[in-house]
Amino acid sequence: MAGKDSWTAVRAKGWAVMSRWGVEIPPRGAFLYVLDPDTHGEPPSAHERDDMVQDIARAHVGYLLAGMGFSEMASQLLAEHVAGGNRPLEGAFLGSDGEDSATYLGVPVGPLGVLPFPLGQAQTLAQAMPNSIRFVGVDADVIRRALAGQRLDARARRSDGPVQIGGDGLLYAPIDRVAPRSLAI
Repeated sequence: MAGKDSWTAVRAKGWAVMSRWGVEIPPRGAFLYVLDPDTHGEPPSAHERDDMVQDIARAHVGYLLAGMGFSEMASQLLAEHVAGGNRPLEGAFLGSDGEDSATYLGVPVGPLGVLPFPLGQAQTLAQAMPNSIRFVGVDADVIRRALAGQRLDARARRSDGPVQIGGDGLLYAPIDRVAPRSLAI
């Protein structure tokens, strides 16, 4: 636990792992795997439980960043060093929401995963491949809060046709719905 000098056994129950994404080939939806073991130790206090939830939330943000190629920031949030290159930070916002919308740190993605080029180039490519390139990003405020060790709370989910914003601040949108924006984290 964060801030403790020694480890103590804490009873944990009801671990679950969920895939956010399904796949088309072979057809498979998102899945949920649950393990409900009996463990030894004292039940965690409300404070310890909240600390665990926050640690998991920060790790979740770290793994999202690692998957997008932001290894340096991901390593700051995870217990292990994340190997790999480090993409340049590139911000975007939902063009339809106007200038006051959130800024997202993200990457363009295609049918085979993360694309290795910047947003502007992906938008040009999307004109030749309509409906096949998306933008995936995390709200920059969520990243800043995670890096600063501040509390991360679930947000209301938002769905506007092909634009999805999760409770964790993850944006998934058609590439033509986002516009570049400067970003500092």
